Amino acid sequence: MTELHLTANQIFTLKRKTLEKRLMAYYEETHDENKIVKIMIALQVREELCDADFSYFLKELVRHLFLKTKSTRALICYP
Repeated sequence: MTELHLTANQIFTLKRKTLEKRLMAYYEETHDENKIVKIMIALQVREELCDADFSYFLKELVRHLFLKTKSTRALICYP
């Protein structure tokens, strides 16, 4: 089983293309929805804090996660 070793510094500094490759490879091998969703939330924060454009980041994967997978605590948004 492959581990996704991304530090907070890497999440906030790596280029979009590099992150896309790493996250897709990790998801295809492990199907770990919780970790992917948590990283996606961190990338939303990154997009708000800097000039990086993460709009439509891994659009198909996000769609799959929210429409096809079983709801977990990481997927549920609280008011």
